[in-house]
Amino acid sequence: MSSSDDESSEQCASTSRGSKRRRSMSSHSCGRWRVDTESLTEDMLGDVGLSLMDDSSGLPTPPDSQAGTTPALKPPADAYLDPYSVMAESYVPEGFLVFKRRNRAGDRLYDPFCRLSDEIMLKIFGLLSKSMLVRCGRVCRRWRQLAFDETLWRPRRPATAAYPGGDIHAYLQRTSESAERHALRLEAGVPGPEHGCRLLPKALRTLMAACQSLQKLSLERCDLTDRGCANIAANTELTALNCALATGITAVGLGHILNGCTRLEELNLGWTELSAAALAKLAACIPTTVTKLNITGCKDELKDSHVRQLLRRAGSRLRELDLSDATSIGQGAFDAMMQYLSAIENIGFSRCYNIPAMNCVQLGQLSTLKRMEVYNCFNEAGVETLRRALPKLQINTQPFSEVARPTVGNRRTSIWEQRVRD
Repeated sequence: MSSSDDESSEQCASTSRGSKRRRSMSSHSCGRWRVDTESLTEDMLGDVGLSLMDDSSGLPTPPDSQAGTTPALKPPADAYLDPYSVMAESYVPEGFLVFKRRNRAGDRLYDPFCRLSDEIMLKIFGLLSKSMLVRCGRVCRRWRQLAFDETLWRPRRPATAAYPGGDIHAYLQRTSESAERHALRLEAGVPGPEHGCRLLPKALRTLMAACQSLQKLSLERCDLTDRGCANIAANTELTALNCALATGITAVGLGHILNGCTRLEELNLGWTELSAAALAKLAACIPTTVTKLNITGCKDELKDSHVRQLLRRAGSRLRELDLSDATSIGQGAFDAMMQYLSAIENIGFSRCYNIPAMNCVQLGQLSTLKRMEVYNCFNEAGVETLRRALPKLQINTQPFSEVARPTVGNRRTSIWEQRVRD
């Protein structure tokens, strides 16, 4: 067979295949592409980078369908066109829905913080407040790791730091619009050295002169003067005052506090080395609103007469009383307790050696009493005998007083039940 015959046979086969393809395409009824707009929302299309074009985009609208049927798409009448080539030439048949891909390049915003190192970011975050750090931790993973870095959540000053007078005055001016307004923010108290700082006498006078709306105040281990006590007395709304281990409290200064702070409910004067004159002033002027009182460590200065006068004035409201280390009180003080302590719940007279065991048993029979502290008053056998005689009473369960103290036990992250640190 010649080469011309081969070429003619191939052309005939190609013509036959083309005619069959045209006939199959002309006889095939193409349905319109449909989109379920009820289940397919714009948010779903946006997740994959697509959006649905509406009728206002200039596309022809499909004709109304009859009897719920969808009209077929017909190719142009002039000649056969490949559907893919039609789409390539931007031909849009009637009723055809077109999707366009969103350009995501414009959505990417420039983040200048990506070029900063972690050290610089920590310096910036160190200037923010704690609440703002929490908000920054929600931005991204990197910001969360940096915002919750332990270096940003440590106390600003070490435990042994001292605040001079000018420093505390500048602190008040920097952290509040006015000293009077900042006084309301200091209701949680002025902490002592075990709570974060140590106030020098000049700084304490400056602070007390600026604050006149305090409700609770702790000046443990602070050096007080009569002038400082007068400034404390200006806080007429004060309900809790902790002066444990404070020095410099005289009868004059204590008189200022007792006469000015008439709403006191908790008063701690433990181990303040009060003189006999100061104890007499306390017994004569103690506010009748006091429910918790601690005057431990008076040793030989506290007498039965002081206890009797004090309980006669405020004993009916006392729920907690600590007279530990008062070695001079005896039967007279015990009789006053039995007579005036009608609402007592917790009582302590550790190392009060002149009170016999039988008096303790008699005192434990008070209906309101729940706890008694008698450390070092009796030996172990005597304590066990006392526990058997008073089975409903808690004996020697709390070695340290909690009266007016801002932090109790292991709860070092709160001051008077107000959380101040994580």
